[in-house]
Amino acid sequence: MLAGLIIIVVAGFVEVGGVTKLFEIAKEGQRLEFFNMNPSIYERHSFYNTFIFGTFIYGSMFSISQINTQRICAVSTLENAQL
Repeated sequence: MLAGLIIIVVAGFVEVGGVTKLFEIAKEGQRLEFFNMNPSIYERHSFYNTFIFGTFIYGSMFSISQINTQRICAVSTLENAQL
């Protein structure tokens, strides 16, 4: 599966003309926009949107998921949890 992914990526690079040509085409089409600091919430990908909404997504995955809630509620004391 990983080999197939690598083959597809390399074939894409070869078809375009290399990695540098890929970035040139992306820049001409205004597809490369790193660190967009526009604070508008209507902007699709900006630094602030990515950081703030990413925090909510990762917070829900690692802190308030059903599995973690059951782990916390299943033990009565810290000593029982450390066993």
